[in-house]
Amino acid sequence: MKVTIIPSPEFDRHFRRLAKKYKSLPTDYLALSKSLKEQPMQGDDLGGGVRKVRMAIRSKAVNSRDFVSKISVFR
Repeated sequence: MKVTIIPSPEFDRHFRRLAKKYKSLPTDYLALSKSLKEQPMQGDDLGGGVRKVRMAIRSKAVNSRDFVSKISVFR
């Protein structure tokens, strides 16, 4: 299955703001994108072709809450 990742304008706005605070975020996002292209069905199925994937941010302190949620829609 060919996967195309298209971030929403709202995602881009939040991403730019968070990338200033967390320097590893762009690298972490690229790793997540690559992982999703290799295995697109990872994460929790929310139904209707929507999946929820969590991405760890390496530059945050080590804690179970140091994740960013990403919602993926497959059509």
